[in-house]
Amino acid sequence: MHGMTPAGRARPRAVVTGASQGLGRAFAACLAERGYDLVLAALPGTGLPALAETLRSRGVRAAAVECDLAAEEGRAGLLAAAREGGAPLSLLVNNVGVGANGLFDRLPYEATKAALDINLGATLAITYGLVPSLAAAPGAQIITVASLAAFYPMPLFAVYSSSKAFLLNWSLALRHELASLGIGVTVLAPGGMYTSEEIRQKVRSQGLGGRLSTMEPGEVADFALRAAARGKAVAIPGAFNKFLWFAGSHAPKDFVAASILARWRRAMSRLPGTEGTCSRAS
Repeated sequence: MHGMTPAGRARPRAVVTGASQGLGRAFAACLAERGYDLVLAALPGTGLPALAETLRSRGVRAAAVECDLAAEEGRAGLLAAAREGGAPLSLLVNNVGVGANGLFDRLPYEATKAALDINLGATLAITYGLVPSLAAAPGAQIITVASLAAFYPMPLFAVYSSSKAFLLNWSLALRHELASLGIGVTVLAPGGMYTSEEIRQKVRSQGLGGRLSTMEPGEVADFALRAAARGKAVAIPGAFNKFLWFAGSHAPKDFVAASILARWRRAMSRLPGTEGTCSRAS
């Protein structure tokens, strides 16, 4: 029977935002393998119903919520779907996010505001709305996807890296606030991920460092779930990414920012048309 374990107990449920592609899709697959039923959210037209149907064919109860989490009605729709059903909500994966790169003064203000509405506004609204449901499930967890960029000031990614720094510090604070409710919080800080052919081209343009810091989404999702199960506060997947975090954390931030700018200018010069681009994990 869908929604039940072989022993007759209700299966745990998880909410995953930005679930149709990349890391969110990988989270959905990993959680299905671990016995979770799923509430998946993504933008319309990104393949979410097909993903949900594939998961259902494997015996997973998967609800597909096509919505725009930048809008209040989209957030309300996801919250309503997540609260339905009798099974407890055991996990929230805050994965939805926007990445815009380019010189700050040349990026449209509307794109910058949209990035903050998604990276911060949607993540906070969904988390706030689901804390009561998570508190009702023993051992519930929240995984919020930040980035390795959260640890540094990043020229050409100024708003993106700053929004991820907010998520990092917010998650660490929330971890202690929600402990009394029995909710664990882990913040995931991955490097690059191979989510599209465009990303693969960008990684190649970055040379050896780009290749060493970039991983497959499935590896990152599995690492994050194992880290959350162990109660880790911050999960940084990949040995090279841990080295970058350590090195960058012990160098003056202004020096780190200058080094990042030089590196990305070289990489972007080899990719015509990349200045001022925006991508979304929806």
